[in-house]
Amino acid sequence: MLHARTLATTSLLLATAAPAQDFRALGGPDTTIVEGVSADGGAVVGTFIGFSKTEAIRWTDPAGTQGLGDLTGGLFWSEGLGINADGTVLVGKGWSAAGSEPFRWTASRGMEGLGFLRNTNQGLAYGVSADGNTVVGACVAPTFNAEAFRWTPGTGMQGLGDLRGGEDYSQAIAVSANADVIVGVSESSDGIEAFRWTETGGMEGLGDLAGGIFSSTATATSADGSVIVGYGESTQGSEAFRWTEAGGMDGLGDLFGGAFYSSAKATNAEGSVVVGFSESGVGFEAFIWTEAGGMRSVADVLQDLGVSTAGWRLSTADGISADGRTIVGTGRRPDGLTDGWVAHLPPTCAADLTGEGNLNTNDFFLFLELYQDGSPRADFAPGGGINTNDFFAFLAAYQAGC
Repeated sequence: MLHARTLATTSLLLATAAPAQDFRALGGPDTTIVEGVSADGGAVVGTFIGFSKTEAIRWTDPAGTQGLGDLTGGLFWSEGLGINADGTVLVGKGWSAAGSEPFRWTASRGMEGLGFLRNTNQGLAYGVSADGNTVVGACVAPTFNAEAFRWTPGTGMQGLGDLRGGEDYSQAIAVSANADVIVGVSESSDGIEAFRWTETGGMEGLGDLAGGIFSSTATATSADGSVIVGYGESTQGSEAFRWTEAGGMDGLGDLFGGAFYSSAKATNAEGSVVVGFSESGVGFEAFIWTEAGGMRSVADVLQDLGVSTAGWRLSTADGISADGRTIVGTGRRPDGLTDGWVAHLPPTCAADLTGEGNLNTNDFFLFLELYQDGSPRADFAPGGGINTNDFFAFLAAYQAGC
């Protein structure tokens, strides 16, 4: 269980008076697909799909969209899939003379192919560390078996193997900011399974949600790798999950109204805010999840903050900044085109325990219940444990308002 102050400093279902909230489109005459956002919230990675070409892009405000080009040889085709902490290094796949090849892009060197693992001839890069020097992804052999890789400038491409017991298959999808933890999916003796890889422990399976067929995939990790998110199969259906070493894998539920389906795509630096997409009564919708507020559609959160998304369908939330205040995704614009979007949310409100977006007696009485129960969510003061220091710390946060 995360402490209340940790949750409170990252909860996005908050504040009414802050002027920082807004919503905007990436814009463009054709289809734009978003894949992620830099940790500082300043740059977006994605792909532009036009009539004549498909090209990886980098978007910043106010500069707008920048095409990243392609690898030399073959078709003009590239896709942007990952971005580092300050938005200066992007990764994905391009089309070189050899075929689909993982790339790493910087402004000074442009797009560079990373090559392939031994006995493979296709690949893609999904994620990159905060400093841009560790790239992860997968390469595919002619037999169609994929293997996860880690690439660094000093050692090149290293295969990570796979889980034991199943087919030879693995894909690395994300890497922690410090590059110590890599997550993705492999096949074990139980079935398709999310994994966590470290230098000392190798590849370890994370299991699956209870019920349903055995299947899970890890898609993102917190900055230090201690929290992992993705999707698995539960009794109800495909469900977003959040994993910690202490608590294992917990399902996050779904949005109401449609078939039971949800998938987590990204999490903030602390792992306390999760974004992704779920099926609701109107189709697939971008969601945001916190322990205090549960799962809500991003459109509803923005509406509560007085931010209009009129005419838009926010289909997926694909990235979130380290502080949890910038969310990016893909949706359908009022004119019917698929486009990327960026939402900025205001600073957090520490005493908003109910996640209602304001402070009222509901928050006060909930704190009293948590305090009497000795819940970690009532831990508002440094030093650990629940005591009068926490009571007075909460009162100070409550009186400070949002």
